[in-house]
Amino acid sequence: AETVMTGHTRLYPDTLPLLVSLRERGLKTAIVTTKAHRTIQRIAERYGALPLLDRLVGGDDVAKEKPDPEGLLGVAAGFGLAMQEVLYVGDSLVDAKTALAAKAPFAAVLTGTTPADAFAPYRPVFVGGDLAGLERYILRALAGG
Repeated sequence: AETVMTGHTRLYPDTLPLLVSLRERGLKTAIVTTKAHRTIQRIAERYGALPLLDRLVGGDDVAKEKPDPEGLLGVAAGFGLAMQEVLYVGDSLVDAKTALAAKAPFAAVLTGTTPADAFAPYRPVFVGGDLAGLERYILRALAGG
């Protein structure tokens, strides 16, 4: 699985520009995934994204995988952030459930197979079709709007 995933995973076009934009603003970034740490690290390295990420948490780094909030809570604690200062972004109901369990604001990006209306019960602060829209939301939030 690692070889196939590493070789065939493609980043969405707006991924690196979003990470650069967040880095330029001094924001911390992390990936919390059920994929193996080494797999996600190799994918990030392949695309030059690793220097733009402050932390990677794979499913093999935690005792309980998502939707258990262990990985997300660990990242927030490591950054010294309260959960209200975190924005957890995902494209699945597992991600929405993880954010809810951690009591973190959740942003749903419709890049996966989950339709927008399925996220409604999880009260996302943002629902959008791509990472460019997410970036606009984050920049407005940072500006106080």
